[in-house]
This record gives sequence, C-alpha cells and structure tokens, in this order.
Amino acid sequence: MRRIAAALSALSALLVMSLAGAARAELEDDAARLVRGYVAEGARVRRVATVFLNPRETRHLAIMRSPSSKEPCTSIVALGVRELAFRAELLTASLARGSGAAVKAVPLGSESRAGFVVLARCGDGPSPAPLAAEIVVTMAGTRGALELFVVEHAHGTKRLDELLPERAVGPTAAAHDVGGPLAAAAFPGRLSRVRASAQRDGAVAVVAVETRASAVGSGALRLKLTAGCHRLHLLADASAAPELRFDVDAEVRLLGTSESLRVDRAILPDARLDFCLGESGAVDLGYVGSGGPLPLTIVDALWPLPRGLPERWPSALRSEVAWAMFRRRAPQVIEPPVLEVLGGHGATRVPLELERGACYLAALGLDRPGSSARLMVRLGERQQHDDASLEERGAAVAFCSGGDERARAEIELRGAGGTFRLALWRLGT
Repeated sequence: MRRIAAALSALSALLVMSLAGAARAELEDDAARLVRGYVAEGARVRRVATVFLNPRETRHLAIMRSPSSKEPCTSIVALGVRELAFRAELLTASLARGSGAAVKAVPLGSESRAGFVVLARCGDGPSPAPLAAEIVVTMAGTRGALELFVVEHAHGTKRLDELLPERAVGPTAAAHDVGGPLAAAAFPGRLSRVRASAQRDGAVAVVAVETRASAVGSGALRLKLTAGCHRLHLLADASAAPELRFDVDAEVRLLGTSESLRVDRAILPDARLDFCLGESGAVDLGYVGSGGPLPLTIVDALWPLPRGLPERWPSALRSEVAWAMFRRRAPQVIEPPVLEVLGGHGATRVPLELERGACYLAALGLDRPGSSARLMVRLGERQQHDDASLEERGAAVAFCSGGDERARAEIELRGAGGTFRLALWRLGT
C-alpha cells in the first residue's frame, strides 16, 4: 500500500508539474506575441519582471520610463494566463520642473479580465507621460505568475485584446427598458414556418404535441425523447383573442435533476429550446407567459447523434459533444475518433499528428457544471477556437491540414475544476 501511495503521489506531482509547465509555456508564447505586436506598431517595449504571487499577496514594483523616449503615452501591462484573477494599481510620480519634488497623481487601478491589465497614462499635448511610477499588484484566490512590461507608444496604438484576439472580452451594455411583448403573427403561419425551418436544416422527424396552458398562462409536462439533438418550439394559439400579446418562456430539464438542458427567456411570443440527449429518456418541460388558458403546440424536431460518437462514452459527454457539433453545424463524423485525451484544470497542450490534405474535427466536453473551457487548434500561423461555456459545455473546431503534418490543440479549463475529454476525428473516407 505504501508503494501504491508513493506512486500515486509521484504521479500527482508529475501531473501538477506538467500542467504548470503548460501554463508557463502558454504565458511565454502570449508574451512573445504581445511584444512582436507592439513593436510592429512602432512602440518601444521593455520587459520589467516576472512576478510570482501567492493568493491574496500584494507586491510593489518601481517602474521607470526611458528618459530619451519622445512617445506621449506609457502603458504598464500585467499579463498572466487567461484564467488568472488579480488587481493592478498604478501610482505615478512626475518630476516637477526645477524642484526635483515628486508629485503624486490620482491612482489608476483595474481588475484583470481574461488574465491581463493595461494601465495607460498619456501626457498632455506635446509633453510625455510621467517618468516614474509604482505598480501595485494583488493576486486573487490562486497562485500565479505575471509578466510586467513597459510600453512607450503613440496615441491610437492597438489594444492588447487586438494583439491577442483570443483574450477579447465584449463590453457590458447598460440595462434598458426593452418594452412589452411583441405582437404575434397568425398561428398557422408561425407553425408552418417552424416546420419548414426544421426540414430545411435537415431534421429527420418533426412531431407536434398539443396542450393547454393554465388560467395564469403556465404549465408543465413530461416528454419522452429519442437520443439526438432536439429543437423544441412552444407556440401559443391566440386566434380567439388576436389582440392579446404574450411572451412564452420555457425551460427543459433531465428527469429528476435540477440542471437545465436549455432555458429560453427571450422577449418573443414563442419559445425555442435547442439541446442534445446522449441517450433516449424523459425530460421535464415547464413554461410560463402565454397570457391565459391558450392552446399550445409543442413542435419537436429531431437530428440523430453523429455515428462517430463512441457509445462507451457517458450520456452527458455524448450530449455535450453532439451539441457542440450541432451548434457549429460541423461536418458529420462517421468513424470513431482517431485520438482521445482526458485532461484536467488549467492549460493543456496536445500535439496532433495529421495526414497531408486531410480534414479533421476536434471536439471536447466537460464533466462538471460550473466549469468552462476554450479549445484552440494551431496549424503554423493559423488558429481556430471555440468556447465551452457554463451553459454550453461543449466546443468543436473543424480544420484541414493543407501541407502540415502536425498541429497543436490547446485547452484551457477554467472554473470549478473537473476534467475534459478531447476527441479528434478524421473527416471523410
């Protein structure tokens, strides 16, 4: 037993070292790309330090601008791996002319997003930015490394998320009043369009079930569904009250669970739920918002699971990978995967051996709610990526090798831990 425990301990240590090494290599690669991008923009870039911080540790570092620089702007860049959370604050001190006294400026601080913070100061008019500064970095709940850079540049230089596009994070819009429900078109036309859309998209079966909402416009029912990808539409028939406006919202869950397969809260008359099931079984469907005891028609369109999904996989994994393929309208996989990889939290790199001129599909699924991942495939200078989010826990990327015989899959698993399974299929025969 001692030998087994020692072996397991050594294996765990090797795994931690492997993941840490992969994360470090990822950071070094991003740092090199960042420097090349800024230099191509005409900026002067200087790496200040590599800082290792423990959870909730704070570090103060002095930053000096090049005295000979004529650029009006100085940016201090703190760069970590994408999932790293930290705060950076810049305290500037400009030298007052003729006095040598340091004048404290208003602190400039920011929480990291996608593993980076950029703190920029520009001088007024022709004057350059302040010569001296102090950056204060505080790590959040995990240990990690930060690369610190001083970038001296002109106005209008590209942002960091333009130089590293995989780290782009969209803006959050202010909340607005979106108004009331929209007027619904006539029921027969809506039903006809839903059927026609499913058939155009290749559904192998389209089945309709009729029910009636309660007096308050809500209801629930249990559906027995076949394994595959489903598109459920809920359409209320207000033919008897054409002036009525309604907004049907719905949620579907696996039988006996509290985890949603899909939720529709859109402000539209009809609800739509797209999801995949790794095996046949029952689901619970609940809905609200029909405005009263209206007749409802539930349309279920079915697409079969890809034949190349291994039957030995757990049902949840089959459903997640199938959903990623369905969502991306990926090419059909017919044969079993040529490669399978099981990985853990953090950054993982997987070398891929390819045939020249062949096309492939890489897909992954997650085993734990509350986690998310990014799948990226690199072929030379080319790269493609897809995200497995907290709700959509699968990702898929299709690509062709061209003249390359090697590629690299990079998986970044974030959130509540757990594992991922990556599979690679060769497309065609």
